[in-house]
Amino acid sequence: MLSHDNGERSYNIMVYAANNKKLDPPKKPITSRNFTLNFEPFKTLKRFDEYDGVIVFKSTFESFSYSTGFYGGRTECHHDSTELNKRKKELQLLLAKGGFVCFLLDDVFIDRTDSGNYLNTDLTKFCLNEKSVHRENFRNSVSRIDIKFDEFRSFLNIFGVAHSYVQNHYQVCELTPIAVYESYTIGFHIDKNEYYLPSLLPANTPEKLDEYFTLLANSLVSSYNKLRVELPSWIKEFKFSEETLLLENRYELEAQLKANRESEDTLNKFKSILATTGDNLVLSVAEVFKVGFGISVDTKDDLREDLKLLDEKGRPFCLCEIKGTNKGIGREFVNQADSHRDRAGLPDEFPSVLIVNTHIKNARSISEKDQEIAIEQIRHSKKMNILMMRTIDLLFLLNLYKSNSISNDQLITLLTENSGWLKCNDKNYEIISE
Repeated sequence: MLSHDNGERSYNIMVYAANNKKLDPPKKPITSRNFTLNFEPFKTLKRFDEYDGVIVFKSTFESFSYSTGFYGGRTECHHDSTELNKRKKELQLLLAKGGFVCFLLDDVFIDRTDSGNYLNTDLTKFCLNEKSVHRENFRNSVSRIDIKFDEFRSFLNIFGVAHSYVQNHYQVCELTPIAVYESYTIGFHIDKNEYYLPSLLPANTPEKLDEYFTLLANSLVSSYNKLRVELPSWIKEFKFSEETLLLENRYELEAQLKANRESEDTLNKFKSILATTGDNLVLSVAEVFKVGFGISVDTKDDLREDLKLLDEKGRPFCLCEIKGTNKGIGREFVNQADSHRDRAGLPDEFPSVLIVNTHIKNARSISEKDQEIAIEQIRHSKKMNILMMRTIDLLFLLNLYKSNSISNDQLITLLTENSGWLKCNDKNYEIISE
């Protein structure tokens, strides 16, 4: 950062990976008295902390695609975890030395799809998660906004369109609204060095790109100059007696919040068995047994769509057949579970559980998901010595287990000594065989 004779500062700012938004960045930096904007591609060798500030578009590190298959459509996420982790470290160094970052919120947040949980696949998401700031999407984009800071008025009057809003429930950071829609915070800064601005993408022409980034940089520089207070480093030598305790409490709270977020992510992974199918469903069910119930599993089977539950000595004690369907459980699923057991060289009396994610596309709520299994399939399952469960039954069973309503021994007995339908709800369970 340079300082002019009159005390004004000039900032060297990186605009990172604008090409990922299909924008053709100028070949030369955009310069003014108070800033220089340097445009760098996604895989640039330049580091964030080499600059005074960085401008990043939301979803720079992730992309989503939609595909169709036998079980219907699905949305998949692709993200560059290596590049993301590298930029996380660089951003920490940038902020630690007194720099700033600006995230441009040009679209909705996609945190969960029918394929899984994607809460941490982008730098914008990571920074909001770190500060425990909750985000939600609007049903439709919002253009009539109330701008709270004049520094951003020129930029937001032209480009300020919001797709999402945030809530600072836990108050672990200083969040100041820059722009609002009714009672919703749509643009803001956190701790005076992280900016989040709702934005349209500019037209991809040299003139419009120059206008867009010049207005943006002027807004950021003007705001940051007001927020930034230069204090000599030696004042930190003075310590209040309560500072040590405050610092310890902060570390404890941050550790607890991190643990809470990790637990929430795990629970959301469990819940994904209500929406996924194929290999993703098998992996998610395996997580429920391994992490949720604490039961070891073996997923290495050429027969696919199955896993084995293992005892403490690593021996299989139950075979699980896992299916996904847009309908209810059909007779063919029970037959496949029985045939799979036979092909695996296991006797007819060997415990076998059929777990089916039913009504994948049809259900729009938990109540619509929770549909009865036909009595003829229950009788057939009893006859074939197969225990049936819907994925929602499995989640209810896990909930009962986590609340200590079912012991580990009772769980093993349920899975290995019954056939028919293991029906569960939020309060109890029952075996239906007739």
